[in-house]
Amino acid sequence: GWAPQVLHCHDWQAGFAPLYLRELGAGDRVASLMTIHNIAFQGITRASIIELLGKMGHQVEERKFSIQEWKDGVASGEITEIFACGTAAVVTPVGELKWDGGSAPAAPAVEAEDALWTRVRSQLVDVQFGRAEDTFGWMHRIC
Repeated sequence: GWAPQVLHCHDWQAGFAPLYLRELGAGDRVASLMTIHNIAFQGITRASIIELLGKMGHQVEERKFSIQEWKDGVASGEITEIFACGTAAVVTPVGELKWDGGSAPAAPAVEAEDALWTRVRSQLVDVQFGRAEDTFGWMHRIC
């Protein structure tokens, strides 16, 4: 069957597409290209969240993982929350991973006020809007 030569993933919403291809067996034959709406913001939200999580006492590990690891972690309770981040969305929970021919649920819903994604989003937005002290040196007055 037909397979693309290049997969152009535009912004964070398409971030799982290369993983889908790899899991479906086409990932080694398809080059992936990722672009961001505004290159000036590339990775800033992610880096900010990693810093916030560290300050909150969480260890952050960035690595590739398989769909099976996702499924097993949710089933065992080792994965308790899944969220995505980006400049526009800031932080948003992921309810389900879907691809052509299958899906994998995220962890059971956590009450929003108790969820880690809610706490980290609130802390980030509070710094951005000046409601919390910027202890990271992120904010700079420009005018």
